[in-house]
Amino acid sequence: MEIKGKQDKLRTKNPANPLKKQEDKPKKLVYYVGLHGTLAVFDRWGNMGDIGEPIEKMKKRVLAWIKEGIIIKIFTARASDPETTSLIRKWLFLNGFMLDMEITNILGEDCDMIFSDKAREVIFNTGIVVSRTNEFKTGE
Repeated sequence: MEIKGKQDKLRTKNPANPLKKQEDKPKKLVYYVGLHGTLAVFDRWGNMGDIGEPIEKMKKRVLAWIKEGIIIKIFTARASDPETTSLIRKWLFLNGFMLDMEITNILGEDCDMIFSDKAREVIFNTGIVVSRTNEFKTGE
């Protein structure tokens, strides 16, 4: 397949993903961070607004990323409800996070990394799941 006139304009952001175009000015990194089980302790299902205590190790990591200029987006299925989103925003404020952090349940094209207890690393364009615990079989 040939793309006429576009070859010179295509610059890759990541050699592992040549389909992503890089803007002329440096793009800020965007990390999506899961809420329950990643940034906040999750021990039971309750009301949609029930959010556990912050996980200190992840809280420190997220605050350090923010200082470095990395954009953090809170990623949770509960963001589909505006009332719950306002409760999450209140939790973020009470636990020392910025009020203007985006809270979403939609993974955007701007995503550079996902941090979630549910995520597993997959090697780009291979279908190979990277696992430290061999919980997945690869290729049977």
